[in-house]
Amino acid sequence: MKEGPNVHRLRWKDEELERLRLYLESPHSIFARPRRFAEIDVEEKEEIALFIESSMDMSFSDALLKIIDIKGFTDVEVYKNAKVDRRVFSKIRSSSSYQPSINTAIRLCLGLKATPLEALMLLEKAGYTLSRSKKEDLVVLYCLEHKIYDVDDINLAIELLGLEKKI
Repeated sequence: MKEGPNVHRLRWKDEELERLRLYLESPHSIFARPRRFAEIDVEEKEEIALFIESSMDMSFSDALLKIIDIKGFTDVEVYKNAKVDRRVFSKIRSSSSYQPSINTAIRLCLGLKATPLEALMLLEKAGYTLSRSKKEDLVVLYCLEHKIYDVDDINLAIELLGLEKKI
């Protein structure tokens, strides 16, 4: 039985969707203003250390596999959560020079339950970024910041907000 968009709308409560709309209209996320290193909490300093360590001449594939190991996930958990085909993941695993599409890279960040910093680092390794000038990218950033990792839920939010590019 095929579910229509109204059935999925129940996943996103009106108040949550409204918070997402407000987020898209105002620059209040973690990227809103520069901060001093002293203002950063211990957890974020650990993220920065991971970023530095994993950024040293590492490809997207190498960085992805390292974070999978650090977080204690299996490859299967990550590509299934990301809704990425096993064959695509196999190409990434077998070739450190493999260049994923932006949607595949974003989905893998979600499959990893990445922090915004981890996601931006991984996307940069693949040659991409999430732009604060694109609403679809802001939806992804919002979801990362609020630990919403389900690809279908994020695509639903994009659809309900009347945006075009799904992940």
